[in-house]
Amino acid sequence: MFQKSILNRYLNQLDTTRITKAYQQFTAYFHDKERQNNIRLAKEEQFQEGFLNALFVQILGYRLNPEPHYTLTTEFKNQKNTKKADGAILKNQHVIAVIELKGTKQQDLNKIEAQAFQYKNNQTQCRYVIISNFEKLRLYIDTALTFIEWDLFTLSETDFKLLWLLLQQENLFTDMPANLKAESLIQEEEISKIFYQQYANFRKELFQSLTACNPTVDKLLLFKKTQKLLDRFLFLLFAEDKLLIPANTVLSLLNQWQADKKNIFVDKLPLYDYFKKYFYYLDIGLNNEKFPIFAYNGGLFATDALLDTLQIDDAVLFQGCQALLQYDYESDIDVNILGHIFEHSLKELEELSLQQLDNDILAQKTKKSSKRKKDGIFYTPPYITQYIVNQTLGVLCREQKLLLNLEESDYFFRKANKANNAEIKDLLDKLHQYQQWLFALTILDPACGSGAFLNEALRFLINEHQWLNSLEAKLTGSTIVFDLENSILENNLFGVDINEESVEIAKLSLWLRTAKPQRKLTALNNNIRCGNSLIDSQAVAGELAFNWQAAFPQVFAKGGFDIIIGNPPYVRLQGLKANYEQETHYYVSNYQSATANYDIYVLFMEKAFSLLKSTGRLSFILPHKFLISEFGEGIRDFLVKYQAVEQLLHFGSEIVFEEASTYTCIVTLSHHNDSLAFKHLKPQAISYLNLQAEVFEKVPYSALSKDKWHLTSDLTAQILNKLKQQPLTVKTVFAKIFQGIATSADDIYLIQGAQQGDFVTGFSKALDKTVTIERALLKPLLKGEDISRYGYLQNRYFVIFPYLLAGNEATAMTEEYIKTHFPKGYVYLKENETTLRSRENGKMDKEGWFLYIYPKNLNLIDKTKLVVPDITLGIQITVDNTGYCVKNGGYGLVISDDYKSHQLFYLGILNSSLLWFFLKNTGTELRGGYFRFNTKYIEPFPLPDCADSVTEAFFIEKVSKLLNDNQRLTQLKTDFSDYVTVVLKVSSLSKALQNPEKLSFEQLTLELEKKKVVLADLAIFKMLKQLHADMLALKTEIVQTEQVVNEKVYLLYQLTPEEIQHIESN
Repeated sequence: MFQKSILNRYLNQLDTTRITKAYQQFTAYFHDKERQNNIRLAKEEQFQEGFLNALFVQILGYRLNPEPHYTLTTEFKNQKNTKKADGAILKNQHVIAVIELKGTKQQDLNKIEAQAFQYKNNQTQCRYVIISNFEKLRLYIDTALTFIEWDLFTLSETDFKLLWLLLQQENLFTDMPANLKAESLIQEEEISKIFYQQYANFRKELFQSLTACNPTVDKLLLFKKTQKLLDRFLFLLFAEDKLLIPANTVLSLLNQWQADKKNIFVDKLPLYDYFKKYFYYLDIGLNNEKFPIFAYNGGLFATDALLDTLQIDDAVLFQGCQALLQYDYESDIDVNILGHIFEHSLKELEELSLQQLDNDILAQKTKKSSKRKKDGIFYTPPYITQYIVNQTLGVLCREQKLLLNLEESDYFFRKANKANNAEIKDLLDKLHQYQQWLFALTILDPACGSGAFLNEALRFLINEHQWLNSLEAKLTGSTIVFDLENSILENNLFGVDINEESVEIAKLSLWLRTAKPQRKLTALNNNIRCGNSLIDSQAVAGELAFNWQAAFPQVFAKGGFDIIIGNPPYVRLQGLKANYEQETHYYVSNYQSATANYDIYVLFMEKAFSLLKSTGRLSFILPHKFLISEFGEGIRDFLVKYQAVEQLLHFGSEIVFEEASTYTCIVTLSHHNDSLAFKHLKPQAISYLNLQAEVFEKVPYSALSKDKWHLTSDLTAQILNKLKQQPLTVKTVFAKIFQGIATSADDIYLIQGAQQGDFVTGFSKALDKTVTIERALLKPLLKGEDISRYGYLQNRYFVIFPYLLAGNEATAMTEEYIKTHFPKGYVYLKENETTLRSRENGKMDKEGWFLYIYPKNLNLIDKTKLVVPDITLGIQITVDNTGYCVKNGGYGLVISDDYKSHQLFYLGILNSSLLWFFLKNTGTELRGGYFRFNTKYIEPFPLPDCADSVTEAFFIEKVSKLLNDNQRLTQLKTDFSDYVTVVLKVSSLSKALQNPEKLSFEQLTLELEKKKVVLADLAIFKMLKQLHADMLALKTEIVQTEQVVNEKVYLLYQLTPEEIQHIESN
């Protein structure tokens, strides 16, 4: 959680005399053996207040309620419900830390983590969570992702200093833990950036040196050897800081080479020869009394005939090693940081190859792979990997413990003796059975990348085995010593990736996490493999074809993998076709999920499920678009057929991956589920989600099919079903819903300006100057941001429109026609002819070069229509009676002739909260809660028939009023803008000043002060205040009228008060 250098700086500032005195007081209480035994025997209720008093009051300086000005209290009630935390730390009567306590029999503190965080989430100013079983104590800062744990019964003075630094009252009240964490994160990011740049530079220069010094060797091979060399160097640097090899080994080799260069009695050898010799001894070992080297082997340092014959420039190798030598690989660059660096490295590896390689076949291959990385692979945050491992491996482990009746509390206060031999044997048998079951587990990541998920599974398994050892020690006083990490690597973990560099990096990351002094590295070639997880045909995938049964026969002899986890690549069909055309034909022939414009992640779901044991569990993080998209029909049908989805966590428009706006979910698959459990939540919330106690919504599989899955609450589903009872839909009422025009050259076609007689004068972005063009060649243009709910339409742009409209037809103008009728416009187009002809790789280099590439729906421009922005937050529909041209950032809705007289009636319904509720629960949400106003999302919205003249008259009156009031508000805003710019001399209006009706008058004056405007003149002050008051009053009236319309819409759809409240609260 904390960077070592940052932590040491804070620890060194502590008052050592005060610490020593406090530690003596602490040990006198908590290290007293008789008291420890009494604490172990005490029930949690008996010792809770005593514990808080002994540690937090007597040692750490808090004042316990009912003391005056107390800062610590017991049994603190939640703000949002009646539940109580065992304790709370208060600053100015606000909870800043919650405390949850259990007895010592509760050894697994993870089991009370979720409960404690539920208390935290009910306290708005709480940042810290403290949990304890009186023997161990944990501190969490903000999230459950990481924590600090202390064993109070064996706490050393060094560890007590950290406890004091973080939890002593003065320090906690000044947010010392959070500040320390923030500083550590900043330093970690800075170190990571600098390290990665040096690492990447070394990789690039090493590759360039290899290609220059070894011109006869294939560049693809040299590229692969570059990464292998880097892996070896990184292992050396980690190994010397973790004392696997003597400290400063790399520096010693560099110094020895420099010294030998100056020694006339020593042969001058390349620097690489020194490293090659060391690599050789790391493989086979060196039994030398003065310089012993253990044989770590594992394949990383195995003889590589090509690598051993390569030449490398001394300066490149020397400078590269020197740059990486400056870091402490025990603290500054630990394996967790390196994992992130590896992920980033994989993305740039192929970009580097594209820049450096001139072999056509290799460049094409690398281009394909780079496309896959660019479109599909993102760094997975640790809280996601932790959750997915816990949701799969963790669940199976809990189930197995229940099956064995393995209860932690049974192992306390028992020691082996003749009187209880049978009981002890039974308890030991349970431990050994569970241990053997753990070693038999098979865990797969089928797109393993740099190994993030496999590393998390490794960490989890190590913790489970250590827990077993601690229980055995409580019974027998000793534990079995065995090669734990290597046993896990050999038996439990499996990974496949299409990228060879990924596979090598995944192996290295596992080695770095498990390497121990004087212990051989595990050979991972049989478990971490390179191949195409989706294709087993060599005719299609060549050497990357991957036959799962042949690769892992021991796994499929037992029915498949127990656990499959990961973050599969996300690549749409368009990207696949562009780079993997042959493979796409294979997918369609071999995968049920390869339907429509599918994404490759759905194939991974289908394939991985086929590799899963009947009792196994699978969990992926992937986009949730498959739930409601057309391409998801195949995978939905597959998942329903096998009743495969057990649970789905839906993150909505929240972003998990920093690198891309990909909207994701975590889906957990298993065999034969009766229902699908789902929950909508923010991604970070999963770090303290209680898998056992959390309430999920459920949908029975009988209610699911290959049709869209709208995973909503029962009440939401009830409302949506009620809406469907209406006789019409948007699709039946509106003859055409069309997207606005796409010119493919907006900088040329769009003119920002105003009409002046028969001409428009405005700014051309393409020419970066003001131009004048005939008005008749232009159409007034609306962008998405020009459209608002019931808004008065005003265009800021005109668009060159080289088409003639007559009836329902749009006919392209000829070049001669434009030249004759619009000479100024023609001159302007000729100035841009080269650019216009070159659009889409010369597609328009022909007669009609000035036309749109895709002239769609042009005949609808002059029609009366409703208009709406493409991307919207809330419904923003208004009427266009003028014949504006809508850009492709908006949509037009042309009502059919049968319903033309009811246009205002349907406008009122479409602008209501009901449509927004419908879209939020049936469409695809974008980042920030926005939705795309897509035809396929809006068309199914149910509409009532307008048979009631009284109802229609009501809507016509209210909607007309809203249109008129918004026009008046627009005029008032224009008056305000003119007043501020002309009278108050403000040259440009801030975003806030462009919407003054959203500000209070105090806020308005503050915004003006930012523009150096002081309202000293009373007349100006009064005029401005009146203008603002008029806007505010009109805005209030608009809001009230909208609510009246909303209520009428609810009545039309026969919604109950409960349903209405649900709609408005969502």
